[in-house]
Amino acid sequence: MAMEPEVTLTEQAAEAALSHLTSSKADYLRLFVRGKTCSGYAYGLVLDHALEEGDTVFESHDVKVLVDAMSLQYLETVSIDFSPDVFGGGFSVTNSASAACSCSTEAGGCGGSCGCGGSCGCGQES
Repeated sequence: MAMEPEVTLTEQAAEAALSHLTSSKADYLRLFVRGKTCSGYAYGLVLDHALEEGDTVFESHDVKVLVDAMSLQYLETVSIDFSPDVFGGGFSVTNSASAACSCSTEAGGCGGSCGCGGSCGCGQES
């Protein structure tokens, strides 16, 4: 039996998200799976104003996070964090369902979970 997905934000991520939501007058933070790379799933986060059919809503630290039905099937325990830097910072997504690819450089891959963001072809469906 598959476990129910869970999406949470760290306090720092929630503060940053609430700031962006307020300034843009958006109601939701939308999390989606963009594809798969050599370091696991690639995610996107956007501000959204409305629920769409099939969306699941998660709430963490007063932030409502939307996930579409297609993306939901690839999520287990997800944590969204925020790291500030001199350029404004950024969000990061950690998903327990995302296993690092173990492709080797000899096979033309990137060498595993390098974080290059490129596609090495491991475990990808065509």
